[in-house]
Amino acid sequence: MSDKRYAPEDDAWIWLRSLACFLLSPLFIPFILIGLLVSIPADLIGSFLRAKRERMLKRDLSEAGRFLQNDDLKARLESGSGTLIVVLHTPKGPVREWWTNDDIINTAPSPLPARIDDCKSHELKAYAKSCVEKYTINNADTAMLTNGVYAIAESAIADAFPRAKVVSIFNWFPDGPLIAQGHYADQCRNAA
Repeated sequence: MSDKRYAPEDDAWIWLRSLACFLLSPLFIPFILIGLLVSIPADLIGSFLRAKRERMLKRDLSEAGRFLQNDDLKARLESGSGTLIVVLHTPKGPVREWWTNDDIINTAPSPLPARIDDCKSHELKAYAKSCVEKYTINNADTAMLTNGVYAIAESAIADAFPRAKVVSIFNWFPDGPLIAQGHYADQCRNAA
């Protein structure tokens, strides 16, 4: 073990390093500005491309007969038949809502949690992954894409459609998607 003690000449090195950092810090300003100037247009272009992809997906599924109009979605939500699947692909979107005639909640291997934070079970993670593969893949014929309930109800989804079955699947986690019962918007309202 070294028994190095403080020496007064150390003050000179500390002072010199501090002075060098202070004098060199303005050199980083152009790099920060260039980063800002590049990132803003890149983000705008990325947003435009994502929106275009979503429009193309909606058009393609509509042509294939796999798109559910708002009036039909509303009627199905009010009847309580089937399940609305809300899939969040990343924290920033896109959010896609799919309708299936299957009852995803009652066929789950265990009760679905009301919040995504409570989804710790490996069997529920495997179930979420199977739901993503079975219902939300573009070439699957088991669910239809919708405009989502945002276009239908301004209030909480549970209040607007008390008989509706809704699950939210969060698809960006590294160990697979997570599933929770209820619409993501309602979960956010309840958490606040």
